[in-house]
This record gives sequence, C-alpha cells and structure tokens, in this order.
Amino acid sequence: MKGRTLPTLHLEWAPGTVLAMDRADNRRARGADISELGRFIRGHKEALVGVSRSCVFLKTLRLPKATPEELRRLLNLRLGQLFPVPASDLAFDAIQTEDQNAEGWLTLVAAMRAQDLVQLRTELAQAGLKATRIFPVALAAPAIAARPDALVVDKLPTGINLDVVQGGVVRFSRMAPEDANIGMEAQRTLMAAGAGPLDAVRGRTLEALHFAPEFSFALNEDRAKETKKRLGDKSRLSLLLLVSSFLLAGYIWVTRTEAQARVDKSKAKWDGERKKLTAIRDAEKAKAGRALLVRESLDRAFMPAQPLSDITKAASNTLPEGVWLIGMNTERGKPLQLRGTAKTGQQVAQLVNSLSVSPRFRDVKLVFANGGKIEETPIVQFNVAATAVGNLPMPAPEKTGKKATRSKITPKVASAGGDSQ
Repeated sequence: MKGRTLPTLHLEWAPGTVLAMDRADNRRARGADISELGRFIRGHKEALVGVSRSCVFLKTLRLPKATPEELRRLLNLRLGQLFPVPASDLAFDAIQTEDQNAEGWLTLVAAMRAQDLVQLRTELAQAGLKATRIFPVALAAPAIAARPDALVVDKLPTGINLDVVQGGVVRFSRMAPEDANIGMEAQRTLMAAGAGPLDAVRGRTLEALHFAPEFSFALNEDRAKETKKRLGDKSRLSLLLLVSSFLLAGYIWVTRTEAQARVDKSKAKWDGERKKLTAIRDAEKAKAGRALLVRESLDRAFMPAQPLSDITKAASNTLPEGVWLIGMNTERGKPLQLRGTAKTGQQVAQLVNSLSVSPRFRDVKLVFANGGKIEETPIVQFNVAATAVGNLPMPAPEKTGKKATRSKITPKVASAGGDSQ
C-alpha cells in the first residue's frame, strides 16, 4: 500500500485451516484457526490475509469504465447472476484492469460468503490482529508467474491450487485434491478457463501476497457505514469551511474598511497638496505664456524672416531686360514700392508677373503705368507695389494705466539698405 509499510505476517485462511508465513524470517506455521498459531503471531499487530480458493468465487467480465464506488454499485445488482449464491449472502470487491476493447474494460470480480468473512474477522479479533486487507490469495499468482501468460501451480498440504494468468490478470482459479494428478488437473483447468496451452509455473502464492493489487472484501453494511462516515466527514468539513469563510469574509471586510479609511484620509491630504501644486503650476504656466509672447516679439524684432537687404536684392533680380528702377521704398510692415521706367508696357507686365510668381512676395499689383519720352525715345513710367513675405509690423506695446503718447517713426529707405522686421 502506498505510503504505508506492509505487514510481514501473511495468512492464507479457510474455515478450519490457516497457513501462516512471516516474510521477515521466512518462518511458516499451520493451524485449525488463527488463534492456534499462538507464539508464531506474537508481536504482530497486522496481517495480510489471503482467502483460500476453496472459499472464493472469481470471475472476469467486461464493464464500462467506472470509479470503485460506481463499480461496486453496478456489481451489487448483478452478483446474483454472476455467482450461485444470493447477493445478500456475499461480500465482494472488484478491480478494473487496463485491458480495454469494444466491449469495455476487463474487470475482475471476486466474492466470498458473508458468514465466512464474519468468521475470519472474529478469529483475527480473538488473536489480537488487524487485517490490512482481505482478498483472494489467487490475486498473488501474476507475481509468481512473472510473465503475462502462465498456469501457476501451488501445491499445499490442503490441496493443489491452479491459477490461470492471461495478460497479467488472474482469469480462472480452482483447487484440486492433494493426491490428484497435477498434469491432468492442469489440462482440466485450462479447458475450464477456455485458455490454450500455457507454461506451468510452480510457486507459493502465500509468499507473494504483498504483490497483490488493491482489493479488499467487505460487507455491504461496512461499506454503508463507511459511506455514511465519509458523507458525515464531508458535511462537517463543509460546515467548517462555511464558518471559516464567514469568519474570513468578516476579517477581510474589517481589514478593508480600516484600510479604506486610511486611504480616504491620505487621499484627502494629497488632494489638498495636489490643488496647491496645481495652482502653482497654472501660475507658472501663465508667467511662461507671457514670457513666450515677449520672446516672440523679440524674435520678430531681431530675427526677421527677410532682411531689407534681401528684399531689395530679390526685387532687383526680377527685373526683365529693358527695365530700370528709379526708386525703391520699403518700410517695416508696409508694402514695397518699385518706381522705374521701361521701354514697353510688355516689359512692365513681365516685371509684375515675375514678382507674382516669386515666393518672396505676395499681393503684387501695378499702381500705375504712364507713357512718356526721353528726348525722342518712347518710354513707360511705372509704379509697382508688393508685400514682402515676413515683413511684419512691430508689435503694439502693452497698454498701461497711464495715458502715454508716442510718435511713430517709420524709417524710409529709398534704396537697398537696412533690415525688414
């Protein structure tokens, strides 16, 4: 059994005959009942008990996959069909193997008379022993076979035991008289089991009880009590968990309430601090905005988009051949004035077009174009106005509480020179 040391005392029991073996020192004994073993079992409190083949009904069949509890409930309804004894008079158990086909999972079912199990328990109690498990002794046969398929022969003073093992599972088990011919009994056993020829292996299944799979005979009332106890334990555990959950919920609620109170108090404090800092930030942003306006004004004043020298140069570069400038006026924030003469009106139109397509000027217009003569040569006198891009006026000073008069001084440039702001 997992997580538990198996007892070294092995018993093979049948009404009127008990065989015993101590695995610790390989001693053996025999008695009419367990109490007759006397000194042999002294010092032992537990034992593995294998029920003799003469007291066990064993059968294999295929059933749907199920849990042990579901499997027992299903078989409890079919025991009367499987064995020649009423189900109410039997104690049974079953194990499902890994062998599966379309019909279901191979299931080993074994049963013994309920009165025999009661007698066995009485003898154990009188001897001061407790059975860790009570199961068919034949379940140890696969461990003796040490191969998937074999006929295990165990010759005892009480008779010849024959177990058919196929696929590592006991499929058939019987006991023959002690003086019977082993060869003939082996053939009868194989025929009864519907098995083909198998190698015979001799061994003592009593010695291999600790290798038997999990299996334990129990009375129906024992399982009912166990189920009731398990349900009671679950109910108590559920109630305990419910009470614990209420206590935990109350503790969490109190803890969260206290924590929330601390958070609210801290939040109120920090909200006040945040409002103060927000007011300081907004004041500083307002100061920064005013400083930015001053900076922009200074940038426009000291870093103009086009200096006046660039404006005059750009305007001069647009003059077509045959056009002369007489004067050029430019002021801060006012249009550029070009006065000159041309041989033809077409050349004046070319000048206007050149200024219009230049990215340096906008709002180009011809103010006037008058015909005239220089000596006997006909000429066209013109005046063209254009706005230089970036030639912005100086920003207006901020108004103060006191009235102040300020004269506007606009520098005029008659020729190239100075900067346009």
